Amino acid sequence: MEFTIEIRAKTGKFKELHQTLEALLPTIRKAKGCRGCRICRDVEDEEVLSLSVPWEARANLEHYVRSDNGSALLGAVDLLSETAKVKFDQDSVWEGIDSLKSMRKTRPNHEEPMQCDQCVPAVHGGRGKSKR
Repeated sequence: MEFTIEIRAKTGKFKELHQTLEALLPTIRKAKGCRGCRICRDVEDEEVLSLSVPWEARANLEHYVRSDNGSALLGAVDLLSETAKVKFDQDSVWEGIDSLKSMRKTRPNHEEPMQCDQCVPAVHGGRGKSKR
């Protein structure tokens, strides 16, 4: 799946947004299921950046979004963007950033306990750390 987030920087915040996204690229590339990522600047509107990340599966994107690194990405978007929208595949329609934020609120139903620090103990029989 090809995930894309298009971000219009707040006035005077383009450089900071670009630098922040560049700083996040190595952690995105190391995420499980990431097939690469790139940042592109819109040639018609120089205040707009797009971050495109092909993922092996939507579950990989969801796990990333729930991680501390995913939180950093969403925090940067909140802090530095005037507007943002997401697309979960090339053929899908653009959605508001809230659709990405809602991934952080929902937890997957794991058949087997995940070994990550994002898991809620009640879901995994007391394993993992609580984020309360």
